[in-house]
Amino acid sequence: MTELALDTHKFVKRLMESGFTEPQAETLADAQMAFLESRLATKDELRAVHEGLKAEIAELRSEMHSEISALRAEMQAEFAAVRAEMQAEFAAVRAEMTELRSEFSVMLIRSQIATGAAIITILSFINYLTG
Repeated sequence: MTELALDTHKFVKRLMESGFTEPQAETLADAQMAFLESRLATKDELRAVHEGLKAEIAELRSEMHSEISALRAEMQAEFAAVRAEMQAEFAAVRAEMTELRSEFSVMLIRSQIATGAAIITILSFINYLTG
């Protein structure tokens, strides 16, 4: 056990000044010292607790690092999957837009041909009427 910085002689003297007999004061001082010594931690005990806490903190750090690394890897895989899915969707949209452009071009050419044919028919009819 470690020595406490309690002046038992001064404690006994003050108790005696307050009306305790010397045996009563010494008994009370001994009981007080025993109580304090049983309740107070020694430097070695505190050091052991400190070292235990340091070890637990190091273990928690290691676990957290592993968890964070696993989470990062999982997130990167998810991002890659989403990116690939988005690229596939964009490619499908581009292909559909290209197809729509082709269809629109065909429709435009057909409407131009139909318009030209209608103009020729009207001009021919006007020429027939006037001529």
